[in-house]
Amino acid sequence: MARVSTDEQASGYSLDSQIEQLRRYCEQRDIEIVYEFREEHSAKTFERPEFNKFLKLAKSNKGMCDLFLFISWDRFSRNTTDSFMMIRTMNKLGIEAQATTQPIDFKIPESKFMLAYFLTFPEVDNDRRSIKIKDGIRMALQSGRWVAVAPKGYLNSRDSLNKPLLIPNPKLAPAIKLMFELALTEMTHCQIRAEVRAKGLEYSRNGISAAFRNPIYIGKLVIQPNENELTARLVDGIHEPLISEELFYKVQDKLNVKVNRRKVIKNVALRPELPLRGIIKCSKCSNILTGSGSRSKTGAYHFYYHCNHCKKERIPAPKLNKEIDQVLELLKFKKNPTELYNDILSNYLNEDEKNSATEKQKAKKSLELVEKRLENLQFLFLDGQIDVSEYQKLKSKLVAEATNLKQISVPKDAIKKELKEKLKSSVNMLGNLSNAMMSMGIEEKHQVLSSIFPEKIQYDGKNCRTLKMNQVLLLLLSIDKGSRGPKNGTNSQKMGLSQGVEPAGVEPASKQVIYVLSTRLLLYRLSGKNWNRTNLPFP
Repeated sequence: MARVSTDEQASGYSLDSQIEQLRRYCEQRDIEIVYEFREEHSAKTFERPEFNKFLKLAKSNKGMCDLFLFISWDRFSRNTTDSFMMIRTMNKLGIEAQATTQPIDFKIPESKFMLAYFLTFPEVDNDRRSIKIKDGIRMALQSGRWVAVAPKGYLNSRDSLNKPLLIPNPKLAPAIKLMFELALTEMTHCQIRAEVRAKGLEYSRNGISAAFRNPIYIGKLVIQPNENELTARLVDGIHEPLISEELFYKVQDKLNVKVNRRKVIKNVALRPELPLRGIIKCSKCSNILTGSGSRSKTGAYHFYYHCNHCKKERIPAPKLNKEIDQVLELLKFKKNPTELYNDILSNYLNEDEKNSATEKQKAKKSLELVEKRLENLQFLFLDGQIDVSEYQKLKSKLVAEATNLKQISVPKDAIKKELKEKLKSSVNMLGNLSNAMMSMGIEEKHQVLSSIFPEKIQYDGKNCRTLKMNQVLLLLLSIDKGSRGPKNGTNSQKMGLSQGVEPAGVEPASKQVIYVLSTRLLLYRLSGKNWNRTNLPFP
């Protein structure tokens, strides 16, 4: 077999010369030539057309030949590991691989040392050559020269020193500039591709995106990081830029905005017909149900809650919405517990107010001390005991400390008063929760339902069940003439709840266990017909 790569062919290491040497070798030793193979392919791997042809022929005609000849071991392969594996494969077929100029006597075990040398040296030579080529390319880039195939918009050329140089393509360079200008408009990349295609500039979908990011069009080259440099860097090229830097970076800013928009997680759109979307669990697989509208033949839309995971749950939205409305109507909050809850929260705020008063008093004393220090600092500066730099440094530190203390000392009575009014109106809302929710918007209603049922709801076709209900609401519902928990009745039957709620599955595991539940409650203030959410400073 004779093999030569493209570079070696150019160097005069021709196939004809190798074939002639192999024929002469066979004639001198009376070796019958069964087949000749000529190959112009790299020996980095054995995935070579002619070699695969030989291997296929040898496997289908086992015993037809017993010797595979080539000039030297670097003609066989330049990969040590693959070479040993292929020699073993050929031995199983009864074929011996042999180089005419580097013969190996396989009967002598020690000769394998020489075989290892002959096979390793070409691979080392390849690796060393690769390093030199990469270093040469990197040095060329550092000097501002592009040594690869010219990107679209440029042509490969040579300067007076016969060194590589990019020159603008007179036909496509204007199209490159037009492409960047269109990127600042509202046109999509698909529309821009169609526009520049008419100018002769062909790009794939990913190709045009890469072109918009390529700084070669502003006369700069990218040098990728290596073992000595951890980050990529830009260098000035010696070629002529096709667009201005201002235009290029404007396009980058617009592209970055689009990328950031794609990274933003979009919330599921809420619809008035589907207030329970994201709150209801599938009774079959326990995944969250979504919802959508289905258009009938009459053109009317009918909305359903359905499971996109197991595809086994599909509930008409009006039916389930009605069930939840009935549940909310059963949440009858008695006057005494509601007032008690209001008193507890008010006491909490009053206690917080007392703590704030103590902090204000401490802050006031600290502020007086800081102001005294500032005054003393001025006297030290006037007396020449400290220089200007030290004075400025200490003064800045004391002024910043005084500013923070003044903020703590500011009265917050107006804020406390407004918060108490919001708290009172929000707690009073609990006395008529179902009516209050009817006047809420879809987002507010969804937030209230999520707060009431922090562990979602399951609907089995008859009853709504939940693993956990808001602990505050449970306590408000249960306090009645000293009772210690909600009585078994309509509420429990409708919601599938008892004194304890099931830790897993649908049926309660125990009715005697009370689990720790969420105590966060969303508060709303009635303003006309709109309920506004209020964040409280407590859990």
